[in-house]
Amino acid sequence: NRSSDLFYRVVSGLHASINIHLCANYLHKGSQPFSKQHWGPNLKEFKQRFDNETTRGRGPGWLKNLYMVYLLSLRAIVKAGPYLEKETFYTGNSTEDGKVKEDVMQLVESARSCPGTFDESNMFQGKSASLKEEFRAHFRNISRIMDCVGCNKCRLWGKLQARR
Repeated sequence: NRSSDLFYRVVSGLHASINIHLCANYLHKGSQPFSKQHWGPNLKEFKQRFDNETTRGRGPGWLKNLYMVYLLSLRAIVKAGPYLEKETFYTGNSTEDGKVKEDVMQLVESARSCPGTFDESNMFQGKSASLKEEFRAHFRNISRIMDCVGCNKCRLWGKLQARR
């Protein structure tokens, strides 16, 4: 079933995104007791999570699923574009308000300039119509599950990804 496959790929891509964020801003602990810790990228951790050998061949597929989520996100931005163009952004600072509006419009235009790579028109049609509600329920459940994650950073990234 294409819709079920899509759901798996979206969840897999979101999971890959969370892992990449964690690897990009990783807490490096000093090698000696009381040595200084610092935050930064961790290529070794990234390779462990995505390398073909360490993931029994699945890592590259997870990265492809991340790309699919990227394409899906671009499509969502394009579809939301007319609403975002009418939106008033309020940050509490009028200079920042204008900058946010400008940045959002630039994002929408960038998304529109990309070729149409994701076609959702045949999703949730016919027999698949009930899958739309099933997708929503699954993503709500994932968000609730993320409440149980012990690492605050992992929980934050997971909840942000699941609420897209």
